[in-house]
Amino acid sequence: MSRAKNPFILTSIGIILGLGILSASAQAQLLSWIDHAFILGIGWLVVSAALFVIRGGFFHLFASSFKNFNQWLFSPGAAWANHEQERLADQSQTNAWLPLLITSSLMVGLFFILLSLVLLYVR
Repeated sequence: MSRAKNPFILTSIGIILGLGILSASAQAQLLSWIDHAFILGIGWLVVSAALFVIRGGFFHLFASSFKNFNQWLFSPGAAWANHEQERLADQSQTNAWLPLLITSSLMVGLFFILLSLVLLYVR
């Protein structure tokens, strides 16, 4: 696994950052740590889900549809000429870094959810 494709570096940075936020925001009470860890984990999982939807091309589909509709409306012949080339160019640019961010944010979110569950049962 190459250094650029390794999600564990970003995951460890996210966990350290999250633990810093958690220790700064939560008081010395265990219940406060549990609550803050769970909310932090849910936040990371929402980020991961949003990146997954963006990578899937859901929003790109709407943007390209409106763009093609406007081209079709005002110049019917040129609407579908470069559609496939633009789609492949956009897909190759987003495929380079999004899977790494999705994996990292998913692992950080799961870490904080599991941390809150472990702290809940230790309590």
